[in-house]
Amino acid sequence: MIIFLGDSITEWGNWETLLPEFDIENYGIAGNTTSQVIDRVDELFNKKAHQIFLLVGINDLGDNRSIFEIVTDYNKLVKLLTENNVASEINLVSVLPIDESSWQKPGLTNANIDKLNSEIEVIAIENNIKFIDIKSSFSDKLGQLKQELSKDGLHLSEVGYEKYSSQIIKYIKA
Repeated sequence: MIIFLGDSITEWGNWETLLPEFDIENYGIAGNTTSQVIDRVDELFNKKAHQIFLLVGINDLGDNRSIFEIVTDYNKLVKLLTENNVASEINLVSVLPIDESSWQKPGLTNANIDKLNSEIEVIAIENNIKFIDIKSSFSDKLGQLKQELSKDGLHLSEVGYEKYSSQIIKYIKA
């Protein structure tokens, strides 16, 4: 079993269609921040999944939380996942870019996404887990989310989900 954990990007993925050869349990909830994922992660304790893919953080930035606050929560979350036998392999997936012209909130910028991704990568290194950086494959020349991959400048379109699954499948172990 493979767990996908996160926010709307995770929840709205039709993983049974996109990755039918894998047993994926979807624990994405639209709107979730890192602290909200922490609040519900106990439902995954002792799942003993083969792998978990975590993608969360964009809603924290949208709520204008500081990178420090988000990283503090990310560290708590990784610790909980590790200590409670959620999966034998934890994968942290980079936060995807946005189209800033479509989303104008103070903390929600591609510059902050880059800062957060750098910190998530450090967390992965410090915890000897995998960081999967797929942001660049979703970015155009200006660092914005490619229009063809999104329906609103943040959430993925069907083509965006096909791209996402083609990136993630490289890291799935059957």
